[in-house]
Amino acid sequence: MEKKKLSRKEMKGAAKKVLKKHYWVLVVLCLILAFFNVEFASSLDVIESTSDTEELEQLLSDDGVAEDLDQRYGVSDGTSFYDFIYSAVKKGLPETIQAIQQKEQELRDSSDKRSAFGTTNGVFAGLVDNFSTGHIWVVLLTAITSFSGDGEISLFLMALGFILATTFFLFWIENIMIVVERRFFLEARTYDKLVLGRFNYIIRLRCWWKVVKTMGLCFIYKTLWRLTIIGGVIKEYSYRMVPYIVAENPDMKPNEVITLSRKMMDGHKWECFVLDLSFLGWSILGFITYHVLDIFFVNPYMVATNSEYYAAYRDEAKKLGIKNADKLNDRYLYEKAGDSAIRQVYPDVIEELDKEMPRPAPLKGIPGILASWFGIILRLTPEEKEFEEAELHEQKYRSLAEEVRGEVYPARLFPVPVKKRRKTGSNVSYNRHYTISSLVAMYFIFAMVGWIWEVTLHFITHHEFANRGTLHGPWLPIYGTGALIVLIVLYRARSKPWLLTILTVVLCGVLEYFSGWYCEVFKGRSYWNYQGYFLNLHGRICAEGLLVFALAGVAVTYALGPYLDDLIRKIPLKVIVPILTVLVLCFIGDQIYTSFYPNLNTGETGNNADRDKDSSGAPAAAAAFAETAGAPIFMDVGL
Repeated sequence: MEKKKLSRKEMKGAAKKVLKKHYWVLVVLCLILAFFNVEFASSLDVIESTSDTEELEQLLSDDGVAEDLDQRYGVSDGTSFYDFIYSAVKKGLPETIQAIQQKEQELRDSSDKRSAFGTTNGVFAGLVDNFSTGHIWVVLLTAITSFSGDGEISLFLMALGFILATTFFLFWIENIMIVVERRFFLEARTYDKLVLGRFNYIIRLRCWWKVVKTMGLCFIYKTLWRLTIIGGVIKEYSYRMVPYIVAENPDMKPNEVITLSRKMMDGHKWECFVLDLSFLGWSILGFITYHVLDIFFVNPYMVATNSEYYAAYRDEAKKLGIKNADKLNDRYLYEKAGDSAIRQVYPDVIEELDKEMPRPAPLKGIPGILASWFGIILRLTPEEKEFEEAELHEQKYRSLAEEVRGEVYPARLFPVPVKKRRKTGSNVSYNRHYTISSLVAMYFIFAMVGWIWEVTLHFITHHEFANRGTLHGPWLPIYGTGALIVLIVLYRARSKPWLLTILTVVLCGVLEYFSGWYCEVFKGRSYWNYQGYFLNLHGRICAEGLLVFALAGVAVTYALGPYLDDLIRKIPLKVIVPILTVLVLCFIGDQIYTSFYPNLNTGETGNNADRDKDSSGAPAAAAAFAETAGAPIFMDVGL
């Protein structure tokens, strides 16, 4: 039987329909892979250090400094880990570190020349500057030397650790992310909704190790073929179908997957090459727009088109009877299940949907207002417990109803053998109500963890202990307050993650801004200052901090909060209430004591108006890292 010739126009038309249906989900998905350098990494070239590094490069070039450093120490302007190791081995560690110090000094000297929108402060600028100058490698080397006591041994351990970490990320994380991405795009072809829970479907099916072996073996084969140059190009197309095959059936054996991909691509490599070539115009436009077009259209468009290509040749492979093509048996990845198939695996859900869903009896008075608007129940009385269980029951079947109606992929029809499935226990629901005791306990947990985080960062950066924050006790109120604001005030936004993220930025930004204002006006002190950071407002908030707040808010709402609440509920009230009472009394006492005797050992230095301070809010890591990036390096590396 002759294999079918595909129309590129038809494939691209179908891909555009998929993008139109799931645009933002697929764009963000590709952006995540680009951020982790898995695919489309060049698309993020538009996101550069906001410090004026181009002026620095010109300054170095004019003075002949860069050429001198390259010749004398082998340290390039974009000092990679390999540059650093090569220079250290060839020229010696002292010379290499001296070269990096000189480059950093030039960077600091150029900071007053930066553009109106530029800044050398912040974690984004700090990260780029740390890597571009090679400072980060000296910091790591110094940290390892503090334990080993010998610079040469530390250099070897550092190189070994880097190789192991890179290998682990490649085989255990990067390859898995590619497979998951392909799965999302395949489901997007058929269904109107995509579920975030699909991110961990490989773990739930207990196929992680098999996927790691398959993708790892494919990577090794392609690497060996690249040694032959021409063979590498050919095999790149031979193995094009591997991640799609794994995405459909992660339970297949590695060599079965690779052989099937080769057979499917027999006679179609040139056709696939021409398909890739057809995106050349889009790639040029992406380059002209500084990769903005790549991020918001070209990248997901290419993956969606390749998904259509796989779907078509999957059908051809099954018709041609190619060996192991019958194992591409996820039928409902390409068509919606009929009523009979759904009724066979979802009888419990259908039974619940056929009868009137029991609505939880609403709580009355103040308890009703707290539960409906803020997700708070005073304590787990029989009435409130019944109310909560009824709501959780409704939420569970509302989600499963989408699978029954064919709006999302029916997970129960996944064709992996039942023995491979993980037995699921009770689901950790994020759309829950929190008791007063749980909220108070979580307030102190987050406040104390925040304090430990800040103290640890300051100790690493400055090699000294400082009681970070506004009080004397081991807690930072802004962490606990921020967590509770997200859990309580944004209760009704939990069902819409995008809305919750935006509101988290707004509310936490307002909290941090007015906390800074309050401390400056009524306490006469400034505990953090973001002057010089990208998009800062009066030095009290900045874009980087708001981004951290958004990520933290999502983590607290959908993961940390429910998990901690489950743990706290297991503690008897007669135990937890006295503990929380003591903590509250100590906290109030600390507030009163601090009002008379302020905490002065916060690690602050210099004048409040002029100094660059660590943040005592969530973006402390950014401040600490940026401060490390800007400090001269005169470190003992055991030489």
